[in-house]
Amino acid sequence: MKRIAQFLTIWFLACPVVQAAPGLTEQTKQVAHAYLKEVVRQQGLSWADFTIQVLPASRAATPCNQSYQLEPTDTRFLSRMRFTAYCPGNPQGTDIIVRADMSADVVTASRDIAAGR
Repeated sequence: MKRIAQFLTIWFLACPVVQAAPGLTEQTKQVAHAYLKEVVRQQGLSWADFTIQVLPASRAATPCNQSYQLEPTDTRFLSRMRFTAYCPGNPQGTDIIVRADMSADVVTASRDIAAGR
């Protein structure tokens, strides 16, 4: 019995560590982060920092053995963005609400500037 325990210990230590695919909340956070980085780039901002909060889905997502496919479906407001998660091969999606708060360096004028200046 002791030999079996030693064998199993050595076998587990020798096996490579396989990381599980991140959960839906973490995947959503990663997709939202990439989306916001693209918004910052498109707006030409030199620096921006943001925090992201993924709210619990109103209904449970379909269990998925693969990574979910996430699409931004309503991003008009950073304070309430909606992403939809799909399991590949399943057309039924789950809506997930993401709240973001962004700070950025922007140029402002301290006085009125005449048109064309």
